[in-house]
Amino acid sequence: MNALNAKIYSLKNVSNMKKLIYQELGKKQEFQQSVDTILKECNNLIEVFNSHQDFKRIATQNEFNSLVSDPAGYFDDILLNNVELPAKLKPAPAQLALLFNIDRAGYLLTLGLEEIEDESCQGCSEVQKKLTSKNNVISFDYYIENALYLTFADGFFQLDKSMIEAKLKDFDVYAESPEQLQVLDHYETLSKVLNSAIDFHKLGPVQVQALSKMFGLQVLNNKLVINYMQLSETIKYLKK
Repeated sequence: MNALNAKIYSLKNVSNMKKLIYQELGKKQEFQQSVDTILKECNNLIEVFNSHQDFKRIATQNEFNSLVSDPAGYFDDILLNNVELPAKLKPAPAQLALLFNIDRAGYLLTLGLEEIEDESCQGCSEVQKKLTSKNNVISFDYYIENALYLTFADGFFQLDKSMIEAKLKDFDVYAESPEQLQVLDHYETLSKVLNSAIDFHKLGPVQVQALSKMFGLQVLNNKLVINYMQLSETIKYLKK
């Protein structure tokens, strides 16, 4: 194999290589906890809704979307749409729930909701809903952000394992492009050369520490090792 062919062969091999540099384990754990939490909170909201009235069971993800976007309003709409009333009569949901022995107050309390008088309407009966400080209601934005990692079946959510596994791979940093692999090779070669020099010249901790600062390496047992967390940040910003 002549020099030109050898160089072409080497470049082809480099382009097909992929080396794992660093795993962002903290971010992986944080993400997994996030989807576990949203799963629990979503199914809890469904259970609370289903158990406090007999008119409706959440059967589709679209119905859940309506519920999670306004848990109190959705409950009241179900109540008003399923109780037969004389024409043009629009009672307050709280009074209607009391009349038909529906535990609306317990539903709101369980979700951390309460009703207070509208302070802008002195002396009138209008009320507004607000969240208490002990908020058990899922943030709609938080749900939308994580809904991609959930699947809905048989009235409840489950984790979408394939989507979660794909997302977890985003926290693995690889050297893939020739530029990235060149940087990795540079630091691997550099650390080997410097450690050989440390052994040959019998350098002490002070000299080794000085070398580590000079070249951006870490010290371990009087040897220089690559700081893969720091290197991963450099790798991320190089063209793939």
